[in-house]
Amino acid sequence: MSDPIAKIKKKLQGEIDQLDHELNVDLPKEIAIARAHGDLSENAEYKYAKERQGFVNARINSSAAKRPMPKKASSPRLPRLEERF
Repeated sequence: MSDPIAKIKKKLQGEIDQLDHELNVDLPKEIAIARAHGDLSENAEYKYAKERQGFVNARINSSAAKRPMPKKASSPRLPRLEERF
């Protein structure tokens, strides 16, 4: 049987990879095309691409934060280390 944590990691990594590709390949192309149209203050394509860029950045950070992290081992049977002088 497959590990459910491994499935979650794989799914999140796939999403991060897809968003990273969009952020580094697709959106710069869209921004360049929009800039070529001229006046950026009235350019809807440019505004959309910049907003999408911010959304993708936030989504990447959110997905990275959701990745399962290894848990610290703690046991009541382990003695606590104390420093005494």
